[in-house]
Amino acid sequence: MNTQSLLVLIAMLSLLPGISQAKSPWDKAATEAETAPAETTADPQMVEPLEPQAIAAEPEMVEPAPPEPVAPMAESPAPPMAVTEPAAPETIEVIETTGDVLAMPQPTQREIDAGPMLLLDFPRRGMDQDKVQSELGTPVEIKDPVGQPPITRWIYSDRVVYFERTTVLHVVAR
Repeated sequence: MNTQSLLVLIAMLSLLPGISQAKSPWDKAATEAETAPAETTADPQMVEPLEPQAIAAEPEMVEPAPPEPVAPMAESPAPPMAVTEPAAPETIEVIETTGDVLAMPQPTQREIDAGPMLLLDFPRRGMDQDKVQSELGTPVEIKDPVGQPPITRWIYSDRVVYFERTTVLHVVAR
């Protein structure tokens, strides 16, 4: 359903009178009893019971009435949309703050020329010793296992790789 149809539907519904909730039959009886004049009779009358009637063996067949044709509703023009003027530009409030200034030294030309920083994201935790050796090569030095579980250090020229048994535990720059 597009927006225009929705607006037309809302406009039509707003023209209908308010729909109230249905009242129960007991409410009707109570209101009639309140509005009807009270009858005062000295002798209450007895009502005789109705005599039972015979029920027909076959019910009468009633032909249903054909449905009435419904005329299509003519589309009414959509109500005009409310036009809003563009808002005035917002005023930006500048708040001055004071505090300590941290001066970071600028890198020297020699540090810039040295190349990119070495990130120690390899080998990753959980890798096997065989995979590390195939990627990084043979370490410069291998330290003997220490403790329980055994922790072994493989020392490379730029990093130290710690193994728990045969899996990588941690990598540290050298």
